Amino acid sequence: MVENQKAPFGIDTVKKILPHRDPFLFIDHVEVVESDKIVASYLIKEDNDVFKGHFPGNPVWPGVLQVEGLAQAAGILGMTLSTNSCDIPFLAKIDKTRFKLPVLPGSKIVYEIHLVKKRHPYY
Repeated sequence: MVENQKAPFGIDTVKKILPHRDPFLFIDHVEVVESDKIVASYLIKEDNDVFKGHFPGNPVWPGVLQVEGLAQAAGILGMTLSTNSCDIPFLAKIDKTRFKLPVLPGSKIVYEIHLVKKRHPYY
């Protein structure tokens, strides 16, 4: 549980909220946290090890890592709204996901999440 976390904040605060660490932490800045919304981002660095294999000569940030970053942003929102101490948030379901453009090295991914329905008793 992280009470009354005020945005904006950077990677150090993100690490206080989420258990994720490099190389699997895909949020480095949070711009907005409200009761039903979060806006977070991640800068895709050109030297990221992922690009050694995805794909050599034509680096593209994997869609599954985009979804993971989205889940991490939602986890931050859930952890800041939680009234119960929940150690680790988990992504339970994702529907109708589309990737419209490739995410390339040097890109900044911005995740904007709106809470539509509270389904867990902790939130």
